[in-house]
Amino acid sequence: MLRGRGAGDSLSPPSSETRRARRRIRRHLLIYLGLTPFVVIALFPVYWMAITAFKEDADLYRMDLVPFWFHMAPTLAHFRLLFHHTYFSVWFLNTMSLSVCLVLVTLATAVPAAYALARLRLPGAGNLGIAMFMTYLVPPIIIFLPLARVVGTLGLFDSWWALVVVYPTFTIPFCTWLLMGFFKSLPREIEEAAWLDGCGLVADSCASSCPWRARASPSRPSSPSRWRCRSRSTRSCTWRRAIRRR
Repeated sequence: MLRGRGAGDSLSPPSSETRRARRRIRRHLLIYLGLTPFVVIALFPVYWMAITAFKEDADLYRMDLVPFWFHMAPTLAHFRLLFHHTYFSVWFLNTMSLSVCLVLVTLATAVPAAYALARLRLPGAGNLGIAMFMTYLVPPIIIFLPLARVVGTLGLFDSWWALVVVYPTFTIPFCTWLLMGFFKSLPREIEEAAWLDGCGLVADSCASSCPWRARASPSRPSSPSRWRCRSRSTRSCTWRRAIRRR
């Protein structure tokens, strides 16, 4: 038996918090629906590469079935062929060795150059930074042709050391230009505090370019201005605490 609703039992309109929650959910749904096609397009090559790596050859060439899943048992034959019948391990070792050498050479050259152009107020530093970036836009083949003679003179043909000589010609200008913007974004107070602590130019550039060395309390977000005071003088520590209050 149904009870009739009284005058005081009428449904109340949804509150403002409920309406905001519904709008938030609707907005998130629309955002995710709009992003879904782009995510599928971005992840499909990775998915296709993963399933084809474990497919049999006969399963790869079958055109009468849907190719997006396995129709035969997965296999490791392709990986056995790669690791046991090719020089993949040698190629991988050469690639990693080249990458490490290239990163070390580029950082050892680009970090001091970018710091000098961004902080030392050299005449024409801005134009020089733009000129270095413009060299990155030069087609690599124009640079490789004269460098081939250099590589031949050094006797580095048929060796990955030749790439260690050639690749920095376009990685150093680009990284220098990129790091210039990074150094310009750092506050000068950090460097001044490092100078008061007794740091030299090299130690100052290393400290200012490594904000992850900052030591902050666990309850506060880490910030380069909250470094632990290592000064021997009370005046330096007082000056740095004044910087934190600004």
